[in-house]
Amino acid sequence: MQIDTPRRLGGFTLIEVMIVVAIVAILSAIAFPSYQESVRKSKRADARTQEVAQAFLQAASEAARAADLPGSSQVFIFPPVPLAVQRVANVERAQMLLESPQRGALQRFLAAWQPLLQAERARHRGLVRWLVDVDPQGI
Repeated sequence: MQIDTPRRLGGFTLIEVMIVVAIVAILSAIAFPSYQESVRKSKRADARTQEVAQAFLQAASEAARAADLPGSSQVFIFPPVPLAVQRVANVERAQMLLESPQRGALQRFLAAWQPLLQAERARHRGLVRWLVDVDPQGI
């Protein structure tokens, strides 16, 4: 006489699942403090980047005002944009706006301002990349 034994279906036993859960819990407990530290370091680096960008723009603005550049009497320099608007596409950006009613005055100002911007960038040890974008329309 044959005794029917239940066939084992594909699956995991309770012991196997418990062992896997225990291993995942141990690995998580080991990895989580390291993850928290890397997040803290990343936030500190972001804060330094924002500070450097703001300092660069402030120094560039002050240098332009102090140098009495050609056309500066017809160019208005707005303060740097506040920090809340800086993150675009997960990249830290800062901007400062200039406005002039006359295109020629703005062009003379920008041509004289570029060497000052290069000098400021050198002072910030290459941590800053900058771009001058001219929009001919009113803001």
